[in-house]
Amino acid sequence: MTTPPDEPNQTPGATPPPSGPDYGTPPPSGPDYGTTPPPPPGGYGTPPAGGYGAPPPGDTYGAPPSGPEEWRVGDAVNYGFTKFVDNIGQIILAALLLLLTWLVASAIGYPIRIAIDHGDFFTSDLASAVALFIDIALVGIVQAALIRGCLDITEGRRFRVSDIFTRLPIGSVVLASVLVSLITAIGIVLFVLPGIIAWFFLLFTPFFVVDRQMSAVDAMKASFTLTKDNLSSMLLWVVVGTIVYLVGFCVLCLGFIVTGPIVLIGAAYTYKKLSGQPVAA
Repeated sequence: MTTPPDEPNQTPGATPPPSGPDYGTPPPSGPDYGTTPPPPPGGYGTPPAGGYGAPPPGDTYGAPPSGPEEWRVGDAVNYGFTKFVDNIGQIILAALLLLLTWLVASAIGYPIRIAIDHGDFFTSDLASAVALFIDIALVGIVQAALIRGCLDITEGRRFRVSDIFTRLPIGSVVLASVLVSLITAIGIVLFVLPGIIAWFFLLFTPFFVVDRQMSAVDAMKASFTLTKDNLSSMLLWVVVGTIVYLVGFCVLCLGFIVTGPIVLIGAAYTYKKLSGQPVAA
């Protein structure tokens, strides 16, 4: 029978050495090595209330501008009326200037038409096109100047005839006026309704040209997008604005001079609100 060998270095009857720590077993109670201590209130890396970089309470820097949900048709009409009264002298002067421009454009176009038109189909159409271009270009420039003045009002400035012609991108204004008129005219020829739809979606084209210095084509795209994204508000505004203009024209025979500017200022208010821009009180 084989006797198992004695444990090395172990004297018979001696007390065995105390057992060492078991590898992989945590030491007795005390700090848990390798264990993350409990985080302070809020946790490590927890951003302060409002997030890193958030403005202190009451600070409005970086707050988004007022959105289209704040637009109301009654506010637009009231804004147009109030600001018209506040700037009545300069606005009426500008409206009379627009009327004079239309008369001058017609007066210029007539002799040109006579000079070009030789009675045949080609020269007749060419004469009409040239006269129409002059009319659209001149009237479009003055209309854009009026829009510039109405936008000035929404930005907290006074409407001044001496200022409204100094900040116009004339080339883009003329091209936009011609393109919008051409597209609308083609739509009118195509059973009327397409022309009305085109006019509706391109209504804010001159506003984008004047306000943001956009090219004619980019302004047309922006007008289409803004109208499409705010379809119900735009439909309501067009209906109410048309009624205001026609009522003033029929009752006072002054729609062009009085209710026209009121509607144009209301349109500037609507454009600013729907595009998310602030409007001066």
